[in-house]
Amino acid sequence: MLKWAVDSLPPPWDSGWKGIGRKPYDARALAVLTIWQEIEGKPERVYTADLERDKKRLHMMGLEHAPHRTALYRTRKRLSEEYMEELNRRILERLKPARKVGADATGMRQSKRDCAWSSASLDGRREYTKIHGLFNLETGTVEAFEATKGTEHECKHLPDLLTPLDDIECFVADPGYLSRRNCWLVAEKGGTPYIKPKKNSLMKAKGCWPWKNMVTLYREHPRIFNRFYKLHQRVEAGWHSLKSIVGDTIRNKTVQTIKTEIWSKIICYNLIWTIRGSYGF
Repeated sequence: MLKWAVDSLPPPWDSGWKGIGRKPYDARALAVLTIWQEIEGKPERVYTADLERDKKRLHMMGLEHAPHRTALYRTRKRLSEEYMEELNRRILERLKPARKVGADATGMRQSKRDCAWSSASLDGRREYTKIHGLFNLETGTVEAFEATKGTEHECKHLPDLLTPLDDIECFVADPGYLSRRNCWLVAEKGGTPYIKPKKNSLMKAKGCWPWKNMVTLYREHPRIFNRFYKLHQRVEAGWHSLKSIVGDTIRNKTVQTIKTEIWSKIICYNLIWTIRGSYGF
């Protein structure tokens, strides 16, 4: 299915081969192998060695020999974020559009020796990558994400997460996304916000009626509010499922390769849920 999605899009880059010298590897084949490495969870040396022994897979990709490990690293540098977004949308076309969505953030450690949330250097800076994700609560897939440093707050990244969506039914999130601006943004998309208020949150609208309706519902009818807010458990379960499938460690160091690696993890995760949704399990 991943090969079908990659073949349905234009090549991620033009090889520019003019028939002189050694023919470069096919761009689509390199893209498939680079993304699929996140499912294998192996370093480049081990992964390429296993590919060399798997002649059936090489034949399916149209390759005679496995690419060198440096070719996989260069592929991560050349895969643009726009291409990965289009590839993710192509995979999610088989599922229902996102109507009930939820947002949350999680940490991805940059070393196996570190803990995802508590690793700090001497100057106090967090040494992990923070992922702000938007989940489809009905299908369990990741619709959009933003990768930032560990010190970035969740609240200001919600507008970028909701940009690809046109019409939603409800939005569920923890108090980290609590603001009148975010409530108004959800209402503009046609949805109802269910962001858990804090103890000192006031019912004053201050020009934002979705905020007043949400806080009033939380104060006066907590059972109705919690009936929707408990869907946030699906977001937390989604992060746990993603990390159990593709791991919670970021191997790359540069900004471009880190984003490509995270996109590869999310695409592999969405592939599994798309197949499950297609066959009804």
